[in-house]
Parts: sequence; C-alpha cells; structure tokens
Amino acid sequence: MATKCYAVFIFYQGGDTDVQNILEEDHRVSRGSKISPMLEKLLDYQKRGIELAIAYYRNQAAPPFSSHPLKRLLYALHFPRGATDEQLFEQFTDVRYRLARVGNISSPVNLQDPIPGLIYNQCMNYLVTDNRMTIADVLSYERYEWKRLTPLKVLYHPYRYLNSHYPKGGGEGGPLYCVIGVDIPQLVIMARGWMDENARRPAGEQEGYGHFLSRYVIANLLYSQSNVTLLNIMAHAIGLDRPNFYLSKRTVYIPSFEKKIEEYMLKFLLSIDTRSYQPDDVLSLIPNATGTGSLYDERPLIHDIETQYVYHLRFMASLPYMETAISWVADSLYLRKVQVQLQRIDRHIQSYDIYTRCRDPEVADTLRAMYVRIKDIVLQ
Repeated sequence: MATKCYAVFIFYQGGDTDVQNILEEDHRVSRGSKISPMLEKLLDYQKRGIELAIAYYRNQAAPPFSSHPLKRLLYALHFPRGATDEQLFEQFTDVRYRLARVGNISSPVNLQDPIPGLIYNQCMNYLVTDNRMTIADVLSYERYEWKRLTPLKVLYHPYRYLNSHYPKGGGEGGPLYCVIGVDIPQLVIMARGWMDENARRPAGEQEGYGHFLSRYVIANLLYSQSNVTLLNIMAHAIGLDRPNFYLSKRTVYIPSFEKKIEEYMLKFLLSIDTRSYQPDDVLSLIPNATGTGSLYDERPLIHDIETQYVYHLRFMASLPYMETAISWVADSLYLRKVQVQLQRIDRHIQSYDIYTRCRDPEVADTLRAMYVRIKDIVLQ
C-alpha cells in the first residue's frame, strides 16, 4: 500500500509558539566550528548540485495542472499601471489574506484544507501565509534580481534523500505531511519582474503563468527543500523514522552526496558530549545546505499573526525540529527547562484542538507519535 503524505501552506509574520521557544530560548553558546572538514566539503558539493538542478529546471520544468491553486492565485493578481515595486508590495500586503483564500492557503483569518500530493507526492500538503519579505527588502531590491526570490519556503517535508528531485507532486495523502510557507507579497514582486522580462521575448517564446510557477517559483523551493532534507538526515542518523526516497522519477542526474553526509554527520554528532548542550545548540553545530548559516537558522519560524487558524501549522512545522534536537541531547542536563514548555503545549493541544484541525487522522497519528517520543525523553 502506498504511503500517503499531506502538504500544508502557512502564513508568517512575527510570533512564535512554545514548540519554537524550546529551540530559541537562551541560545547559550557558539562553540566554534567543530564540524568535520569532510562534512563541510560534502555539503558544499551538495549545494553546487542544487544550483545545477535549478538551472536545469529553469528550461525544462513542465507547467503544473491547470487548476493548481497557486496558478489560480497568480491569475487573480491585477497590477496597476505604472505602480512601483514599493507600491505593489504595500497594496498586496493589505489584501494578502483575501488572495490566500484563492490559493487555498491558510492564514490567521482562514483555515484551508490540506491538498494531497500538491507539491510533494505521497504526502499531505499544507500551505500557509509567510510574510518574510519586508519593505526594507523591497527598497534594496533591483527588478533584474527577481529570479533569486523565494516566495515559497519548505518549512517541513518528510523525505531524507531528495537531492535534485523536482517537487512536482502526485499520489495520495497522510500519514506523511509537508508544510510550505507562501509569501504572497514576495510572489507579486517576483511575478512583476518575470512579466517585464517575458514581455521582451519574441512572441513565440513568451511563457505563461504555468511556466513562471514551475520554472522559477517551485524550482527555487530546492533551496529550502535541501535544508529540511538535511534535518531529516540528522534525524535518521539517531534512529528516528524518516522515509528514504521521494517516490518520483529523477528527471536530471546530479551526483548525490546524501548517504555520505549522513555517515559523516553521525560520526561527528557521536563525538560530542551532549550533556552540556541544549536542544538549540545541537542544531547550531550543523551547517545548513545552502551555506548561509546553520540548521538552527532554518527553524520554521512563521512570520504572521498567531491565531487558532494557524497555531496547529506552527506546531506541525516545528515538531520534527524539536523531536530531532531533543533526541540528540536526550542525556542533556538542561532538558528540565523543557518540561515547563511541554505543559503549555499540552494545554494548547487541547484548547486549539490541534489534532482535529490538521484534518487528516493519519497525519494526526504521526504528530501524536512524535510528541509522545519528545515527552518520553524529557520526562524520563
């Protein structure tokens, strides 16, 4: 029987949860670069592979199906003639929640159903608003830079060996799930840059919204996809259950270093005396896959108002990070601090009805299992 997986889209803008606080509170130490040189080299190779894959998908990725919710969202955009990027950003920031409904994206004012296999196949896909771009970013942005923008960000996916796989979706839903943040104002700014460049192409070479979505918006997901893949490699190294492969045919062959990364990561982490580490410390020791920081910097923060409509999505995105970090520091002297946080999480699970709000019983069982494992470690 095929394993199912759901994906969820989430809105960001400030705020955090008790789950995220466990990974943020009193970040104590920067212990210097202890990472093994070989692991750093492997991660650098992996980053180059991601960039090669994105360059390939720029020309080869096929448009998504016609009723794709993000494609509907793009068709709902109306650009005022002569508006500057700053004006567009402010205008669409004001209406982002209305547009979120069009794109089947959950927001602080509206809860949407997850979509089986929308972007990550065999998985329940949850979409949520994520306002990462600020007006300061827009003021320093040049329109020719539109291809580097990342309006979609993977907050969590369940796979371990993704490498250069293009997230084109397919299959059924739970018990696996993914959560994806959608920055609608940033998507608008990116679309404006694409439209300008597309208008300069010869008539027979112009692209449609489907090509823009598949070749640029979704292709750029590979950056955050690779960071979550690295988290899952770290989780598997300590014995947590993470599926091996993304069940989709690879369309471009690029050497994969994920198995070697897992091997050297395990050696490195086993060499650490974790009794003096807090959960966030162990994440800070592993560089992220894009060379811009550590896995601590990739915590799934959600930049939007926290309400009953999105708390469960914050919980879903953060729980795998929390499970991985706490499992690595199971003998830590600092886990007693986490007990107080767990008591608050217990209350929120009941008051926000988290397991029901994820709207899939198999996904709910997955979340319960992760949370039970965390509590068993902390309360032992």
